[in-house]
Amino acid sequence: MKKRIGLLASLLIAMLLISACSLMEPFDASGYVRAVLDASTKGEFDAYIEFTDSSKEQAQKMYNNILNREVKALELDDVSDELLTKFRELFVEIYQLTRYEVLEAEQGEEKTFTVDVRIEPLMIFENLHEEITTAIEEYIQEIFRNATAGEGVPTDEEVREGAAQRVYEVLAVRLANPVYGERQTLTVVVARDDDNVYGISEADYKKLLNMIFGLE
Repeated sequence: MKKRIGLLASLLIAMLLISACSLMEPFDASGYVRAVLDASTKGEFDAYIEFTDSSKEQAQKMYNNILNREVKALELDDVSDELLTKFRELFVEIYQLTRYEVLEAEQGEEKTFTVDVRIEPLMIFENLHEEITTAIEEYIQEIFRNATAGEGVPTDEEVREGAAQRVYEVLAVRLANPVYGERQTLTVVVARDDDNVYGISEADYKKLLNMIFGLE
């Protein structure tokens, strides 16, 4: 089980986000940053489509890929499609809980803007690895108790499904009672490259995700 549950596994897909902005004058750097975040966390694509000249289908595919990568990062081998679907829907809800406010951009040097993003970190993944480990250990102990009591031993497939269900339950409880960290502000740079295309650097995008999900 990966400690961060793959939150940054979406960076490869996110690269499409941070480097695909068409040149617009005057350029709304704040609107662009907000569009990128809304598309990748909230599944809201209208502004993103306008900034990037992409289609709704392309934006939806990008968002779906991010969610699919999160589920894949859980490494849930041979788990039912029904449970995988539940995990995917859970991540949709987790992403919807993100809180951020994109402030006004400031013109920097030629071809650059700085944009402050005010963030309340969603701490849903804090110490998650330890809690999941405990939940699975308790599940294994339950299996042994049941077997000792003569209730039979589950198949390997049933054990994998049961363990994955425990992971789901841990996340679902945290989702129902979300905790946020102290508000923080991160300054990102939106720069125009030699092809007259605006974008956020991979480093800044990674910092944004880390702070949004309390993964610093």
